Amino acid sequence: MTGEQHIPARPSWRCEVSACAVPWPCPPAQAAILAAITSGLTDRVGQTVYLSGQMMEALGELDADELPEPHGRFLGWLPPGRIPRQVAAGRRKPHRQSVGTPPGGGRQDVHRPVRRARQGNEGTI
Repeated sequence: MTGEQHIPARPSWRCEVSACAVPWPCPPAQAAILAAITSGLTDRVGQTVYLSGQMMEALGELDADELPEPHGRFLGWLPPGRIPRQVAAGRRKPHRQSVGTPPGGGRQDVHRPVRRARQGNEGTI
């Protein structure tokens, strides 16, 4: 990337960098977003929300023939979500027990009094 920010030029939704000028998010913009996700500068969920918002704005500004496949263009190139390593390997970390939690982590069987309807209010709306 050349140091220029590959951002959308509106209302055309093409890359603002004149040497690029392809539909945004262009390959350099996609690479920058993926690099930010993999390096930990941002998270995948946040970028998905951002790109979804950009897609919704583009849908409002472009005709259907100018934006034939909005999901593929704005979100389809993102890698699928990852499963945490502990879960993928079958080694879940045990949950911490909070104060008042019975051994085994389950809920205690608590009997609570049943609320009764007030007398004298039957039939009123």
